Amino acid sequence: MNSAETRFKKAIDSQVNLFTPMPLIHITDAYSFIDILGPSRISPSPCTVFGEDLTYMFYGRPAYQTHHKGTNFLSANFPVAFIFDPDKLNATCMSVYPFDTGAFHAGLYSNFFHSKSAIDHFRLPGSTSSAQKIVAYFYRSNEEYFFGGSRKNVEVPNLNFEIEGVHELSRITANHNDGTFNPDLRSSSIEFIFDREIDLTGCLLGIVVPQVCLDDIHITDAINVINPKHISTYSGIHNIGSASILGILFDKTYEIYRKEGII
Repeated sequence: MNSAETRFKKAIDSQVNLFTPMPLIHITDAYSFIDILGPSRISPSPCTVFGEDLTYMFYGRPAYQTHHKGTNFLSANFPVAFIFDPDKLNATCMSVYPFDTGAFHAGLYSNFFHSKSAIDHFRLPGSTSSAQKIVAYFYRSNEEYFFGGSRKNVEVPNLNFEIEGVHELSRITANHNDGTFNPDLRSSSIEFIFDREIDLTGCLLGIVVPQVCLDDIHITDAINVINPKHISTYSGIHNIGSASILGILFDKTYEIYRKEGII
């Protein structure tokens, strides 16, 4: 009999026909972006979920939600996306999860998982192949995963409560609202966790930054040091909502993926 600690991993490991690896994406704001550029590295921050200093990334998606409320975006709040070559980070990843662990910890997935379900029941080895297996299990393609809302007819193993819950979570789009759960694309985004500093130099497939950042010669010089393959910009519009900003990030990331043949 499979236990809760092994059911999810055993089912996911059955996947052998995998899609092309997707990049890993770390989102920050313009204020923190400048702090990161100085040393050219991302340092772990305190995490209340696991009780240690960690860095989070999402597989393939620039899943983002600002803590800023309203539409009056100051330039300090504009998001920046670091798009990493997954091969450059494989050896440093600690673990992979099929969803946003912060939301799970906060009880936001209570409609999808039993009250006794624990985060560790969904933990997978820290490698790109873990994420590839999740995408292959629940989605028909990288593109379907990227945009969210699985339409794959998944055969859920009998009494595999973890697979059943993740499958239902993967089918919900960002526009779903049943009055009890208001997801964004982080809810079904595959999460990568790191417990060490991440050097940016030579690791970036691309970055997406507000144009205001590139208007500063010191920032452009620092960007040239880390040498991302693609630099994509967007105009900073102050009276704009977070949903519109998210759309911009997805569009810019999608353009880079198309150029690289990832999607």
